[in-house]
Amino acid sequence: MEYLPRKRGHRKAMIWATILYGLALLPTGMMAVMSPLASDAGVNTKVWTFMIAMATWPLGFILAIVLGWLFFWLRWSRGIWFAIALPWLWLVPIVWSMDFGR
Repeated sequence: MEYLPRKRGHRKAMIWATILYGLALLPTGMMAVMSPLASDAGVNTKVWTFMIAMATWPLGFILAIVLGWLFFWLRWSRGIWFAIALPWLWLVPIVWSMDFGR
C-alpha cells in the first residue's frame, strides 16, 4: 500500500463538521426529548415517523462525527463526504411527516 498524502480540504471539512454537528447536538437533543409530545396530535403513521426520526437525529450527528474521523484516518475521501452528509438524510422523514396534525 503506497502512502497517499491527505488533501487539506478534507481536514478542514471534518473540523468544521465536528464543530457544527457538535453544536447541533444541543437543539436536536432537546427536540429528541420533546418529540414524544407529538403523539398528542393523534395516532397515525406520520406521527410515529416524526417521533422516531426526531428521537434518533442526534445519533445521526454522533455517527457522522465518528465515521467522518474514521474515514479520515483510513484516507477514504468519499467516505468522509458521505459521513458529513449522513445527518441530512434524517430530514427526509421529518419533512414528509410534518403535516401529521392536519
